[in-house]
Amino acid sequence: MLLIFDLDGTLIDSKCCIVKATQEAFGLHGLPAPSENQIVDKMGIPIEVTFPEWSGWTNAQLVMGSYRSLYGELSRAVSAARFEHGKSRLGLRQIARKKLRQIICKVKHTE
Repeated sequence: MLLIFDLDGTLIDSKCCIVKATQEAFGLHGLPAPSENQIVDKMGIPIEVTFPEWSGWTNAQLVMGSYRSLYGELSRAVSAARFEHGKSRLGLRQIARKKLRQIICKVKHTE
């Protein structure tokens, strides 16, 4: 048997990292940051669509680059902490003991 997990929203919750990284990225470039509600409402829509709406086309590439760096740093720290202290690790150990093959998928646009 093969079990396939989606990482984001299943094994981890990245909402806090997405909101924080977005707001910090806009702030780094002196731009007004979208609210948490605005960000959450657009989650799942690529940043190549949402960031130009919020920042204008001339700033979008810079803000997206900053966001990707910030999100990477934040998500690694938060995910590691949650995985180490959360139920995800226990659940994956139980699956491993049953000798079931596992695949964890995370798809993100990269340039």
